[in-house]
Amino acid sequence: MNKQDKAKIKTIISEFSEVYSEMENIERELVNLEKRRVEVIDRVKQIRAKEKELLAEMKEKYGDVTLDLETMEIIE
Repeated sequence: MNKQDKAKIKTIISEFSEVYSEMENIERELVNLEKRRVEVIDRVKQIRAKEKELLAEMKEKYGDVTLDLETMEIIE
C-alpha cells in the first residue's frame, strides 16, 4: 500500500474519531439536559401545589374574591 492510500485511511479514521467523540459529548449533554428538564418540571409542580394551598387559605380568609396580581388588592 502506498503512502497516499495510508494517508487517506488515517484521515478517515481521524475524522471518524472526531465525529464519534462529538456524538458522545452531545449524548452526555442530552442526558444532563433531560435531568435539568425533570428538575424544572418538579419545581413547577411544587410551585403549583403551593399556589393551590395559598388560594385555599385566601378563600378561607376572604371568601370568593378576585386578587389583582399587580396591585395585590382584593377586587370585590
